[in-house]
Amino acid sequence: MSKLQKQVLSKLAPCVLLVAAALGITLPAAAATWTLADTPLYLGNSIPANLLFLVDDSGSMDWDVMTKDYNNDGLFTNSQPDGTSTGTDGPITNRAGCSVGGPGQTFIGYPYATEFTGNKYNGSCNIAADQEWRFRNQDFNPLYFNPLKEYKPWSGTDKNGIVFGNVNPTQAWK
Repeated sequence: MSKLQKQVLSKLAPCVLLVAAALGITLPAAAATWTLADTPLYLGNSIPANLLFLVDDSGSMDWDVMTKDYNNDGLFTNSQPDGTSTGTDGPITNRAGCSVGGPGQTFIGYPYATEFTGNKYNGSCNIAADQEWRFRNQDFNPLYFNPLKEYKPWSGTDKNGIVFGNVNPTQAWK
């Protein structure tokens, strides 16, 4: 191609494109396929939700004890937290007419330390004897009050907007 031809072509090409655009003539073009995001890009990649919300309203949520006696659902059944007895630690104290696994028990073991009308499984033989010190010891029963632990009030407010504060323990029975 001569120098003159190159000059004509270089001046003619923009004019052809301008005329084609003015007349609405489209020229063939190649483009890659892609999809638009349907969430803002600043949120980054999302992952599917992985949350399972469970509410346990079974009777065991009403119990006052949690030992390491896994064979008996954590109930108080013997002189050691795992449900065994060393033989030297003395027998557990039962209420009159009651025994572990005996008649009158809903389960094998004691679920309650105190008799309340709201207990799901009422009955004298479901409650440990008042003299049974093991049940009322935080080392044996982690659900029991631990005087060495600082119990803090819940954060937040009640339904009236009042901030949860310290509770007077002497008001617990009123």
